[in-house]
Amino acid sequence: MENAAHNSLPENYSNLKGSHRSPRNGAKLVGPADPNEPVAVTIRVRRNPAAPPVPDMEYWTKVAPGTRHFISRDDFAHTYGSSQEDMDKVTAFAKANKLTIKEVSGGRRTVEVKGTVDQMSKAFAVKLGMYKTADQTYRGRENEVNLPNNLAGIVEGVFGLDNRQMARRHTPETLVAPAPQGGPAQASGINPVQIAALHNFPPMPNAFTQTIAVLEFSDSTIGTCGYSSTDISSYFTTNLGIGPGYVTPALTTVLVDGATTSTGGTNADAEVALDIETAGAVAQGAKIVAYFAPFTEKGWVDAITTIVHDTTNAPSVLSISWAWTELESLGGLAWTQAAIDAVSTTFQEAAFMGMTVFAASGDNGSNCQISDGKAHVYYPASDPWITSCGGTSISNISGSTFTETTWNDNGVTGGGISDVFPLPIWQTEAKVPVSVNADKRQGRGIPDIAGYANGYFIVLQGATSSGWWGTSEAAPLYAGLMAVINAHLGQNAGYLNPTLYALAEAPGQTVFRDINDGGSNAVAPAPGYKSGPGWDACTGWGAVNGNALLGELMRSANTLEQRVGDFDGDGFAEILVSSPWGIGILKQSGTTMSCPMLQPNGTRFGGWLLETADNRFGPIADYDGDGKDEILVVSEWGIGILKLDGNTMSCPMLQPNGTRFGGWLLDTGSNKFGPSANFSGGKQAEVFVTSPWGIGILALSGNTMSCPMLQPNGTRFGGWLLNTADNEFSAAADYDGSGTDEIFVTSPWGIGILKLDGSTMSCPMLQPNGTRFGGWLLNTADNQFGPAADYDGSKSAGIFVTSPWGVGILKLSGSTMACPMLQPNGTRFGGWLLETADNQFGPAADYDGSSSAGIFVTSAWGIGILKLSGSTMSCPMLQPNGTRFGGWLLNTVDNRFGSVGNYGGGAQADIFVKSPWGVGILELAGSTMAAPMMQPNGTRFGGWLLETTNNVF
Repeated sequence: MENAAHNSLPENYSNLKGSHRSPRNGAKLVGPADPNEPVAVTIRVRRNPAAPPVPDMEYWTKVAPGTRHFISRDDFAHTYGSSQEDMDKVTAFAKANKLTIKEVSGGRRTVEVKGTVDQMSKAFAVKLGMYKTADQTYRGRENEVNLPNNLAGIVEGVFGLDNRQMARRHTPETLVAPAPQGGPAQASGINPVQIAALHNFPPMPNAFTQTIAVLEFSDSTIGTCGYSSTDISSYFTTNLGIGPGYVTPALTTVLVDGATTSTGGTNADAEVALDIETAGAVAQGAKIVAYFAPFTEKGWVDAITTIVHDTTNAPSVLSISWAWTELESLGGLAWTQAAIDAVSTTFQEAAFMGMTVFAASGDNGSNCQISDGKAHVYYPASDPWITSCGGTSISNISGSTFTETTWNDNGVTGGGISDVFPLPIWQTEAKVPVSVNADKRQGRGIPDIAGYANGYFIVLQGATSSGWWGTSEAAPLYAGLMAVINAHLGQNAGYLNPTLYALAEAPGQTVFRDINDGGSNAVAPAPGYKSGPGWDACTGWGAVNGNALLGELMRSANTLEQRVGDFDGDGFAEILVSSPWGIGILKQSGTTMSCPMLQPNGTRFGGWLLETADNRFGPIADYDGDGKDEILVVSEWGIGILKLDGNTMSCPMLQPNGTRFGGWLLDTGSNKFGPSANFSGGKQAEVFVTSPWGIGILALSGNTMSCPMLQPNGTRFGGWLLNTADNEFSAAADYDGSGTDEIFVTSPWGIGILKLDGSTMSCPMLQPNGTRFGGWLLNTADNQFGPAADYDGSKSAGIFVTSPWGVGILKLSGSTMACPMLQPNGTRFGGWLLETADNQFGPAADYDGSSSAGIFVTSAWGIGILKLSGSTMSCPMLQPNGTRFGGWLLNTVDNRFGSVGNYGGGAQADIFVKSPWGVGILELAGSTMAAPMMQPNGTRFGGWLLETTNNVF
């Protein structure tokens, strides 16, 4: 019988790159496809060639969550969607081939067309045949899709000609054995609420707006599934599930490509229920949108682009529990490369929009339902733009203690090395092994994290059903956690992987529970991997401590205070603001803000080319000693200093990577800049810089930088052994009252204070963990240091410290530290109840004009200002959420406090606040706060259009 591939191409046609397809393993061509069969095809079009680059992994790796630029879905479509010219060429091609145009989406970059097999065969120069395997008869093709030459480079993919199954539940159907209807069969009765409690997940705040997307697959060809609203409600509100006493999520269904749904108690129905019930149990009150798509490559492309670009439901988190193996046999790609590229590129777009995506790593270990004696991984779990979730088992629960191991009994956690994706930049230090296959490939390792996978009960067909297990429990678990964290942050954390890996590699990390039991994910006949210390290909970094992750992201979100300075030298503070459009400087002007400087991306400041997608701004300080603050700016190219010059910026210093400042070799890929302070005692500020090589201090010297101090790792400063791999350099302040600033340093060993001493550093204080400062027991594994400020008005700074026990203030006292204040959790400071698990401390400033600093504190309850009062703290201001400060409505769920400065004059500091509504400036007024300035989004400050969803302050 004739092969279903063309032997020759029509004139002026060429192959579409990435479209090659082979028959499924074991498939036989049984005949031609019915020429009159209707076919729907999605044509994927390139981005507008004039659009700027979408931020890549290096950008997200370098830029902390609190300072990231996100873009709205509408703005993304406008800037990054396909050009009208390209779309017109594609639609003209469709019409010329008598195809019906069903939908055109510039934002999703898709044109969906309909026609018959005969019309599609002619339009795309393919032969479509019917192929039969042991499991499915499908319409398919071989070799490449072909297109007219005038569409070369414009069309990136064509999906739908081949309708073979490309999605399945991870768990092999033959292994699923749910218990009979009735009560849960599992003795422990573990449910997502208990797992969340064991892993210290925070509760959902009282006021929030979060939507979780779950992706499901259902069609009349492969099989339908769905959910019963009654079952979902029963799970949350009756003893058939975790109820009573829980909130049923608001549910919405979106059908992609005409997907059909129905419920019949099938395994696939259980998958849908498991996704919804797990995510909803963790993120109580969140909205959940279930997207259903056909099981094909077209279904994947259309579903992912629909979810990511959904302006109606606007999900912030996506959970995926379905997949297909990357390869069907070693070296044989199961997907078309074009489909993987389309889905992966859309996940990259999701990162730019602030979405977080989780995918289950699989339930058949390294075998991945292939059984060819090679190790495999699933896609999209292997995509570096998503967070891949492996599985654990939990036993021996006693209160808050329990045993957690690699899940490998009734199913086996998926994990391994991708055959498609290289090792991502953020995974290079994770000690990811090479593949266990003969090719020893080095590639993207999965999973990234792991969660409980050993069985929940659900409500199915009106009754309790048990024994539903798999990594498809872990993905929605973490989707729920992320929705809760986003709600606490008041903004989306977005793409998580670079942050997770940076936290895991930090000394004394507390975010991950390492699974180090030596468990294997080998499933015969495939070889596998074993869990071990640190990252492994069974459980990634391990299970996530929810509150610890929230705390780290909260600290990152509070980097806003670095964006303030006196740029014009008038004695008042201004705020640097950036967006995907460009940058501006905002200045309080009565009850609003003026914008003395704003410039779009593409502007040149001297020789510096502005591009906020890859420029990092700060720290801000007076680098030239003229009484005005400047901005240190960093990019992949090098560094510069920007200085306000009328209504624009000048660039008195810019230098490319590879420049030597004294002995320091500039490399922004590995150099970290900050803090800035007056280390030398002169009029100008210097910037502290670290690298894998060591540390330095850089000072502006004409149009370049000098390096008065640089020292390699292994140097001893007094007794401190320098090692930038585990030393953390934090708050710079005048700890000894000498008029020059020192830098506070921590390591797994203990703490120190480093002071510039000629061309090196001295260490007037260093103390190991276990030291007592007054009553404070030093332990850098769980102590958090900062902010530093003059809390007692003595002209020397102390450093605020928190731990799971409580809070303290440490103050330099000779060669050690004194602790003039320490108090345990549960203490009341005035009316404020101390609880470091949910209190966020900082920024510190002189809020009352008394020449001594107070510390701003927030919680789920409201805000306060704490001030040192003898050996404890007083609370001159505390107000609950719902309070109005002037016209500003306080809500710590979505209010973000940062950028402290003297904006309007007077002796006291003000605090800048933003929310989804707009921005304001708050100042202490007796026992409450006033709001001398507040403005809603959409306001123009001079030429700057305020939009807090993508403005970074």
